[in-house]
Amino acid sequence: MGVAFGDMGGDGKLDIFVANDTMPNFLFRNHGNGTFEEVSLPAGVAYDSDGAALSSMGVDFTSPTSSVMSTRACWLT
Repeated sequence: MGVAFGDMGGDGKLDIFVANDTMPNFLFRNHGNGTFEEVSLPAGVAYDSDGAALSSMGVDFTSPTSSVMSTRACWLT
């Protein structure tokens, strides 16, 4: 389990990624007005390809196409 903050979309706003062990991960996209939208399912980072919750993480927010690494790599666009 862990939490990472970073600019997922390159828009200058800090987004939040929460990695969980036995439940789906969460990815909160910052709208810049004090609200966040949970987008882990459309981003493909909530579950692995077998439908299981992903565990552990590493986040790279250094490129326009950021990646969230877990038991499998998932690319966010």
